[in-house]
Amino acid sequence: MLALSENGVAVGVVGIGSPARWVNGKLDWYDEKLSGEASCVSDDGEWLGGNLETSTVPFRKHANEPLEELTPLQFENLETVSTYVAGIRSDGTAVGICTTRAGDNLVEHAVRWSPDGHAEALFPLANSSAAYGINEGGTIVGAVRNGPGGLIRPFVWRDGAVEDPAFGLDGELAARAISANGNVVGSGYKKEFGHFWFFNRGGQVTFIPLNTQTGGSTPSAVNDTGLVVGNTQKDGPVAWLNGHFYPLNPLTPRADPASITSARDVNRYAEIAANGYERVGFINERFSANVLTPVREGADLQGSVADLRVRSARSGRRKLITVTGKLRAVNAGSAPAPSCVAALELETSGAAPRATTAQRLVRLPQLAPGQSQTVAFSTAFIASRHVSGLLVTLDSRNRVLELNKSNNLIEASLP
Repeated sequence: MLALSENGVAVGVVGIGSPARWVNGKLDWYDEKLSGEASCVSDDGEWLGGNLETSTVPFRKHANEPLEELTPLQFENLETVSTYVAGIRSDGTAVGICTTRAGDNLVEHAVRWSPDGHAEALFPLANSSAAYGINEGGTIVGAVRNGPGGLIRPFVWRDGAVEDPAFGLDGELAARAISANGNVVGSGYKKEFGHFWFFNRGGQVTFIPLNTQTGGSTPSAVNDTGLVVGNTQKDGPVAWLNGHFYPLNPLTPRADPASITSARDVNRYAEIAANGYERVGFINERFSANVLTPVREGADLQGSVADLRVRSARSGRRKLITVTGKLRAVNAGSAPAPSCVAALELETSGAAPRATTAQRLVRLPQLAPGQSQTVAFSTAFIASRHVSGLLVTLDSRNRVLELNKSNNLIEASLP
Protein backbone atom coordinates (compact mmCIF):
# COMPACT_ATOMS: atom_id res chain seq x y z
CA MET A 1 0.00 0.00 0.00
CA LEU A 2 1.44 3.32 -1.06
CA ALA A 3 -1.24 5.99 -0.50
CA LEU A 4 -4.55 6.58 1.30
CA SER A 5 -7.34 9.08 0.55
CA GLU A 6 -9.46 11.00 3.05
CA ASN A 7 -12.41 8.63 2.48
CA GLY A 8 -10.83 5.20 2.72
CA VAL A 9 -9.55 4.63 -0.82
CA ALA A 10 -6.08 3.04 -0.81
CA VAL A 11 -3.76 2.30 -3.72
CA GLY A 12 -0.60 0.26 -4.20
CA VAL A 13 0.50 -3.10 -5.56
CA VAL A 14 -1.11 -6.52 -5.52
CA GLY A 15 0.01 -10.01 -6.51
CA ILE A 16 3.38 -10.24 -8.22
CA GLY A 17 3.39 -6.55 -9.14
CA SER A 18 0.15 -5.10 -10.53
CA PRO A 19 -1.30 -1.65 -9.70
CA ALA A 20 -4.33 -1.90 -7.42
CA ARG A 21 -7.03 0.08 -5.62
CA TRP A 22 -8.91 -0.81 -2.43
CA VAL A 23 -12.14 0.85 -1.24
CA ASN A 24 -12.89 0.47 2.48
CA GLY A 25 -10.59 -2.51 2.72
CA LYS A 26 -11.89 -4.43 -0.32
CA LEU A 27 -9.93 -4.86 -3.53
CA ASP A 28 -11.80 -2.69 -6.02
CA TRP A 29 -9.57 -2.62 -9.11
CA TYR A 30 -6.44 -4.23 -10.45
CA ASP A 31 -5.20 -5.57 -13.76
CA GLU A 32 -2.96 -8.62 -13.58
CA LYS A 33 -1.86 -7.95 -17.16
CA LEU A 34 -0.16 -4.73 -16.02
CA SER A 35 3.22 -4.58 -14.32
CA GLY A 36 3.74 -1.58 -12.07
CA GLU A 37 2.20 0.26 -9.13
CA ALA A 38 -0.45 2.78 -8.18
CA SER A 39 1.62 5.28 -6.24
CA CYS A 40 -0.79 8.08 -5.29
CA VAL A 41 -4.49 8.91 -4.86
CA SER A 42 -6.42 12.18 -4.69
CA ASP A 43 -8.00 13.25 -1.39
CA ASP A 44 -11.50 12.42 -2.68
CA GLY A 45 -10.38 8.99 -3.90
CA GLU A 46 -11.54 9.63 -7.48
CA TRP A 47 -8.11 9.84 -9.17
CA LEU A 48 -5.10 7.59 -8.82
CA GLY A 49 -1.69 7.86 -10.45
CA GLY A 50 1.09 5.40 -10.99
CA ASN A 51 3.80 3.91 -13.10
CA LEU A 52 4.08 0.89 -15.38
CA GLU A 53 7.00 -1.16 -16.66
CA THR A 54 9.55 -0.08 -14.02
CA SER A 55 8.60 3.61 -14.24
CA THR A 56 8.84 3.97 -18.01
CA VAL A 57 5.09 4.54 -18.54
CA PRO A 58 3.36 7.06 -16.23
CA PHE A 59 -0.43 6.84 -15.92
CA ARG A 60 -3.49 8.17 -14.15
CA LYS A 61 -6.97 6.72 -13.77
CA HIS A 62 -10.30 8.39 -12.93
CA ALA A 63 -12.88 6.33 -11.02
CA ASN A 64 -13.88 3.33 -13.17
CA GLU A 65 -12.76 4.88 -16.45
CA PRO A 66 -9.95 3.26 -18.49
CA LEU A 67 -6.37 3.84 -17.48
CA GLU A 68 -4.79 6.85 -19.23
CA GLU A 69 -1.09 6.88 -20.12
CA LEU A 70 0.60 10.23 -19.48
CA THR A 71 3.09 11.79 -21.88
CA PRO A 72 6.59 12.19 -20.38
CA LEU A 73 8.52 15.42 -20.67
CA GLN A 74 10.13 15.86 -24.07
CA PHE A 75 13.55 17.49 -24.39
CA GLU A 76 15.51 18.08 -27.55
CA ASN A 77 18.64 15.86 -27.71
CA LEU A 78 17.78 14.19 -24.39
CA GLU A 79 16.58 10.63 -23.89
CA THR A 80 13.79 10.10 -21.33
CA VAL A 81 14.86 7.18 -19.12
CA SER A 82 12.04 6.99 -16.57
CA THR A 83 9.04 8.89 -15.25
CA TYR A 84 7.47 8.58 -11.79
CA VAL A 85 4.06 9.95 -10.73
CA ALA A 86 4.32 10.98 -7.07
CA GLY A 87 1.09 12.90 -6.37
CA ILE A 88 -2.34 13.72 -7.80
CA ARG A 89 -5.31 15.92 -6.88
CA SER A 90 -9.04 15.76 -7.52
CA ASP A 91 -9.00 17.55 -10.91
CA GLY A 92 -6.45 15.08 -12.32
CA THR A 93 -3.41 17.35 -11.97
CA ALA A 94 -0.43 15.10 -11.24
CA VAL A 95 3.20 15.72 -10.31
CA GLY A 96 6.34 13.65 -10.28
CA ILE A 97 9.83 13.13 -11.64
CA CYS A 98 11.09 12.68 -15.18
CA THR A 99 14.66 11.41 -15.58
CA THR A 100 16.60 12.16 -18.77
CA ARG A 101 19.97 11.06 -20.07
CA ALA A 102 22.58 13.08 -21.93
CA GLY A 103 25.54 10.82 -22.58
CA ASP A 104 26.49 9.36 -19.20
CA ASN A 105 24.64 12.03 -17.23
CA LEU A 106 21.22 11.39 -15.65
CA VAL A 107 19.17 14.44 -14.68
CA GLU A 108 15.88 14.55 -12.76
CA HIS A 109 13.18 17.09 -13.62
CA ALA A 110 10.15 18.07 -11.52
CA VAL A 111 7.10 17.67 -13.77
CA ARG A 112 3.44 18.67 -13.53
CA TRP A 113 0.70 17.18 -15.72
CA SER A 114 -2.30 19.47 -16.21
CA PRO A 115 -5.90 18.16 -16.20
CA ASP A 116 -5.71 17.85 -20.01
CA GLY A 117 -2.54 15.73 -19.73
CA HIS A 118 0.03 18.32 -20.82
CA ALA A 119 3.45 17.81 -19.18
CA GLU A 120 5.32 20.88 -17.90
CA ALA A 121 8.78 21.17 -16.33
CA LEU A 122 8.55 23.27 -13.14
CA PHE A 123 12.24 24.24 -13.20
CA PRO A 124 13.45 24.00 -16.82
CA LEU A 125 16.70 25.86 -16.08
CA ALA A 126 17.65 24.01 -12.89
CA ASN A 127 20.45 21.45 -12.75
CA SER A 128 18.04 18.96 -11.21
CA SER A 129 14.66 18.93 -9.48
CA ALA A 130 11.95 16.57 -8.21
CA ALA A 131 8.29 16.98 -7.26
CA TYR A 132 7.15 14.70 -4.41
CA GLY A 133 3.62 15.88 -3.62
CA ILE A 134 0.66 18.13 -4.39
CA ASN A 135 -2.32 19.11 -2.26
CA GLU A 136 -5.89 19.95 -3.28
CA GLY A 137 -5.00 23.64 -3.48
CA GLY A 138 -2.44 22.86 -6.20
CA THR A 139 0.61 23.60 -4.04
CA ILE A 140 3.57 21.39 -4.96
CA VAL A 141 6.57 20.37 -2.83
CA GLY A 142 9.90 18.82 -3.73
CA ALA A 143 13.58 19.61 -4.12
CA VAL A 144 15.68 21.62 -6.59
CA ARG A 145 19.37 22.19 -7.29
CA ASN A 146 20.21 25.49 -8.97
CA GLY A 147 23.61 25.88 -10.60
CA PRO A 148 26.57 23.48 -10.90
CA GLY A 149 27.67 22.35 -7.47
CA GLY A 150 24.70 24.03 -5.80
CA LEU A 151 22.98 22.57 -2.76
CA ILE A 152 19.75 20.61 -3.07
CA ARG A 153 17.07 22.73 -1.38
CA PRO A 154 13.38 22.09 -0.64
CA PHE A 155 10.72 24.07 -2.47
CA VAL A 156 7.07 24.99 -2.14
CA TRP A 157 5.65 25.88 -5.59
CA ARG A 158 2.41 27.85 -5.57
CA ASP A 159 1.05 29.36 -8.82
CA GLY A 160 4.59 29.77 -10.15
CA ALA A 161 5.93 31.42 -6.99
CA VAL A 162 8.63 29.43 -5.16
CA GLU A 163 9.48 29.46 -1.44
CA ASP A 164 12.00 27.58 0.71
CA PRO A 165 10.03 25.84 3.51
CA ALA A 166 13.21 25.17 5.50
CA PHE A 167 14.60 28.71 5.48
CA GLY A 168 17.22 28.97 8.23
CA LEU A 169 18.25 25.31 8.11
CA ASP A 170 21.59 24.68 6.42
CA GLY A 171 22.54 21.64 4.38
CA GLU A 172 20.92 19.65 1.60
CA LEU A 173 17.19 19.15 2.14
CA ALA A 174 14.03 18.04 0.34
CA ALA A 175 10.34 18.72 1.02
CA ARG A 176 8.68 15.29 0.96
CA ALA A 177 4.96 15.90 1.57
CA ILE A 178 2.30 18.57 2.08
CA SER A 179 -1.08 18.44 3.80
CA ALA A 180 -4.36 19.96 2.62
CA ASN A 181 -3.85 23.04 4.83
CA GLY A 182 -0.21 23.52 3.80
CA ASN A 183 1.80 21.76 6.51
CA VAL A 184 5.12 20.66 4.97
CA VAL A 185 7.47 17.92 6.12
CA GLY A 186 10.88 17.12 4.71
CA SER A 187 14.29 15.65 5.38
CA GLY A 188 17.91 16.70 5.18
CA TYR A 189 21.49 15.99 6.10
CA LYS A 190 24.31 17.97 7.61
CA LYS A 191 27.63 16.46 8.64
CA GLU A 192 27.62 18.01 12.10
CA PHE A 193 24.45 16.23 13.28
CA GLY A 194 23.63 13.70 10.56
CA HIS A 195 20.20 13.10 9.08
CA PHE A 196 17.17 15.06 10.28
CA TRP A 197 13.57 15.93 9.43
CA PHE A 198 11.89 19.30 9.43
CA PHE A 199 8.28 20.39 9.84
CA ASN A 200 6.82 23.69 8.61
CA ARG A 201 3.46 24.89 9.91
CA GLY A 202 2.39 28.35 8.81
CA GLY A 203 6.00 29.41 8.13
CA GLN A 204 7.34 28.25 11.51
CA VAL A 205 10.05 25.63 10.99
CA THR A 206 10.68 22.84 13.53
CA PHE A 207 13.97 20.92 13.41
CA ILE A 208 13.53 17.18 14.13
CA PRO A 209 16.87 15.47 14.94
CA LEU A 210 17.33 11.77 14.17
CA ASN A 211 20.80 11.41 15.73
CA THR A 212 22.14 9.15 13.01
CA GLN A 213 24.66 9.38 10.20
CA THR A 214 22.97 6.45 8.46
CA GLY A 215 20.49 7.07 5.65
CA GLY A 216 17.13 5.46 5.07
CA SER A 217 15.16 7.79 7.36
CA THR A 218 12.43 9.62 5.43
CA PRO A 219 9.09 11.22 6.30
CA SER A 220 6.31 9.96 4.04
CA ALA A 221 3.27 12.14 4.77
CA VAL A 222 1.73 14.78 7.04
CA ASN A 223 -1.87 15.70 7.83
CA ASP A 224 -3.62 18.92 8.83
CA THR A 225 -3.08 18.39 12.57
CA GLY A 226 0.68 18.03 12.08
CA LEU A 227 0.83 14.25 12.46
CA VAL A 228 3.82 13.01 10.45
CA VAL A 229 4.44 9.39 9.47
CA GLY A 230 7.58 7.91 8.00
CA ASN A 231 10.41 5.50 8.55
CA THR A 232 13.60 5.80 10.58
CA GLN A 233 16.74 3.71 10.66
CA LYS A 234 16.51 3.30 14.43
CA ASP A 235 12.82 2.57 15.08
CA GLY A 236 11.45 1.57 11.67
CA PRO A 237 7.94 2.93 10.91
CA VAL A 238 7.07 5.86 13.18
CA ALA A 239 4.61 8.65 13.81
CA TRP A 240 5.77 12.10 14.98
CA LEU A 241 3.55 14.66 16.68
CA ASN A 242 4.31 17.75 18.75
CA GLY A 243 7.98 16.98 19.20
CA HIS A 244 7.73 13.27 19.99
CA PHE A 245 8.39 10.11 17.96
CA TYR A 246 6.09 7.11 18.41
CA PRO A 247 7.31 3.80 16.91
CA LEU A 248 4.27 2.20 15.31
CA ASN A 249 4.88 -1.46 16.08
CA PRO A 250 4.51 -1.05 19.87
CA LEU A 251 1.26 0.85 19.23
CA THR A 252 -0.39 -1.85 17.12
CA PRO A 253 -2.18 -4.72 18.92
CA ARG A 254 -0.72 -7.56 16.87
CA ALA A 255 1.01 -10.69 18.07
CA ASP A 256 4.05 -10.25 15.82
CA PRO A 257 6.12 -7.35 17.22
CA ALA A 258 7.74 -6.61 13.84
CA SER A 259 4.71 -6.95 11.62
CA ILE A 260 4.68 -3.33 10.38
CA THR A 261 7.68 -2.52 8.19
CA SER A 262 6.88 0.88 6.62
CA ALA A 263 4.46 3.81 7.03
CA ARG A 264 3.50 5.43 3.72
CA ASP A 265 0.60 7.87 4.20
CA VAL A 266 -1.75 9.45 6.74
CA ASN A 267 -5.11 11.19 6.27
CA ARG A 268 -7.03 13.78 8.29
CA TYR A 269 -8.57 11.06 10.49
CA ALA A 270 -5.08 9.90 11.54
CA GLU A 271 -5.55 6.65 9.61
CA ILE A 272 -2.13 5.40 8.48
CA ALA A 273 -1.33 3.38 5.35
CA ALA A 274 1.32 0.86 6.34
CA ASN A 275 3.02 -2.18 4.85
CA GLY A 276 4.18 -5.25 6.70
CA TYR A 277 4.01 -8.99 6.82
CA GLU A 278 2.03 -11.64 8.64
CA ARG A 279 2.93 -15.10 9.79
CA VAL A 280 1.42 -18.06 7.94
CA GLY A 281 2.00 -21.18 9.99
CA PHE A 282 5.24 -21.46 11.93
CA ILE A 283 7.87 -20.32 9.44
CA ASN A 284 6.17 -18.79 6.38
CA GLU A 285 5.44 -15.11 5.93
CA ARG A 286 3.47 -13.06 3.44
CA PHE A 287 3.40 -9.35 2.80
CA SER A 288 0.36 -7.38 3.93
CA ALA A 289 -1.18 -3.99 3.22
CA ASN A 290 -2.66 -2.36 6.33
CA VAL A 291 -4.64 0.68 7.41
CA LEU A 292 -3.92 1.57 11.04
CA THR A 293 -6.88 3.30 12.71
CA PRO A 294 -6.70 5.23 16.00
CA VAL A 295 -8.12 3.61 19.12
CA ARG A 296 -10.72 5.98 20.59
CA GLU A 297 -11.50 4.00 23.76
CA GLY A 298 -9.49 1.44 25.68
CA ALA A 299 -6.83 0.88 28.29
CA ASP A 300 -3.77 3.11 28.56
CA LEU A 301 -0.76 1.76 30.43
CA GLN A 302 1.64 4.26 31.94
CA GLY A 303 4.45 3.69 34.36
CA SER A 304 7.59 4.67 36.22
CA VAL A 305 10.52 2.99 37.98
CA ALA A 306 11.94 3.77 41.40
CA ASP A 307 14.48 2.58 43.99
CA LEU A 308 16.93 1.37 41.36
CA ARG A 309 20.10 -0.36 42.56
CA VAL A 310 22.89 -1.91 40.51
CA ARG A 311 25.44 -4.57 41.39
CA SER A 312 28.11 -5.77 38.99
CA ALA A 313 30.49 -8.71 38.91
CA ARG A 314 32.83 -10.26 36.37
CA SER A 315 33.03 -13.83 35.16
CA GLY A 316 36.01 -14.03 32.80
CA ARG A 317 35.40 -11.46 30.05
CA ARG A 318 31.71 -11.23 30.80
CA LYS A 319 30.22 -8.57 33.02
CA LEU A 320 27.19 -9.62 35.06
CA ILE A 321 24.94 -6.74 36.13
CA THR A 322 22.06 -7.21 38.55
CA VAL A 323 19.40 -4.50 38.66
CA THR A 324 16.77 -4.29 41.40
CA GLY A 325 13.96 -1.82 41.72
CA LYS A 326 10.23 -1.22 41.63
CA LEU A 327 8.06 -0.86 38.51
CA ARG A 328 4.79 1.03 38.98
CA ALA A 329 2.14 0.54 36.30
CA VAL A 330 -1.14 2.41 36.10
CA ASN A 331 -4.09 2.06 33.74
CA ALA A 332 -5.03 5.63 32.81
CA GLY A 333 -7.53 4.49 30.19
CA SER A 334 -11.26 3.82 30.10
CA ALA A 335 -11.23 0.01 29.84
CA PRO A 336 -9.59 -2.83 31.83
CA ALA A 337 -6.04 -3.81 30.89
CA PRO A 338 -5.49 -7.58 30.95
CA SER A 339 -2.34 -9.02 32.51
CA CYS A 340 0.76 -8.61 30.34
CA VAL A 341 4.54 -8.51 30.53
CA ALA A 342 6.99 -5.61 30.61
CA ALA A 343 10.41 -6.03 29.00
CA LEU A 344 13.51 -4.70 30.76
CA GLU A 345 16.81 -4.13 28.97
CA LEU A 346 19.96 -2.18 29.65
CA GLU A 347 21.07 0.56 27.29
CA THR A 348 24.77 0.30 26.60
CA SER A 349 27.21 2.69 24.95
CA GLY A 350 28.80 1.72 21.65
CA ALA A 351 29.02 2.48 17.97
CA ALA A 352 25.45 1.42 17.22
CA PRO A 353 22.66 3.79 18.26
CA ARG A 354 20.84 2.57 21.37
CA ALA A 355 22.66 -0.74 21.72
CA THR A 356 20.91 -2.90 24.33
CA THR A 357 21.28 -6.15 26.19
CA ALA A 358 18.90 -9.09 25.94
CA GLN A 359 15.44 -8.50 27.43
CA ARG A 360 14.23 -9.69 30.83
CA LEU A 361 10.50 -9.94 31.48
CA VAL A 362 8.38 -8.76 34.42
CA ARG A 363 4.73 -9.83 34.65
CA LEU A 364 2.14 -7.11 35.26
CA PRO A 365 -1.28 -7.96 36.75
CA GLN A 366 -4.67 -7.06 35.28
CA LEU A 367 -5.53 -3.41 35.99
CA ALA A 368 -8.97 -1.81 36.12
CA PRO A 369 -9.36 1.79 34.85
CA GLY A 370 -7.54 4.07 37.30
CA GLN A 371 -5.90 1.17 39.15
CA SER A 372 -2.15 1.03 39.76
CA GLN A 373 0.18 -1.71 40.93
CA THR A 374 3.83 -1.69 42.00
CA VAL A 375 5.92 -4.76 41.19
CA ALA A 376 9.37 -5.37 42.69
CA PHE A 377 11.97 -6.87 40.38
CA SER A 378 15.52 -8.17 40.53
CA THR A 379 17.06 -9.39 37.30
CA ALA A 380 20.53 -10.04 35.91
CA PHE A 381 22.00 -8.99 32.57
CA ILE A 382 25.20 -9.84 30.72
CA ALA A 383 26.80 -6.71 29.25
CA SER A 384 30.01 -6.25 27.28
CA ARG A 385 29.94 -2.42 27.24
CA HIS A 386 29.41 0.40 29.69
CA VAL A 387 25.80 0.53 30.90
CA SER A 388 24.09 3.91 30.60
CA GLY A 389 20.42 3.32 31.46
CA LEU A 390 17.42 1.04 31.93
CA LEU A 391 14.73 0.75 29.25
CA VAL A 392 11.31 -0.63 30.19
CA THR A 393 8.66 -1.42 27.57
CA LEU A 394 5.19 -1.92 29.05
CA ASP A 395 3.09 -4.61 27.32
CA SER A 396 6.11 -5.66 25.26
CA ARG A 397 4.13 -8.40 23.49
CA ASN A 398 1.32 -6.04 22.46
CA ARG A 399 -1.49 -7.88 24.24
CA VAL A 400 -3.37 -4.79 25.44
CA LEU A 401 -5.56 -2.67 23.16
CA GLU A 402 -4.43 0.80 24.23
CA LEU A 403 -5.15 4.47 23.65
CA ASN A 404 -1.39 5.09 23.95
CA LYS A 405 -1.71 8.72 24.99
CA SER A 406 1.82 8.20 26.24
CA ASN A 407 4.46 5.91 24.83
CA ASN A 408 4.94 2.55 26.54
CA LEU A 409 8.70 3.13 26.74
CA ILE A 410 10.15 4.17 30.11
CA GLU A 411 13.73 5.42 30.17
CA ALA A 412 15.57 5.60 33.49
CA SER A 413 19.13 6.51 34.45
CA LEU A 414 21.01 4.02 36.59
CA PRO A 415 22.76 5.11 39.80
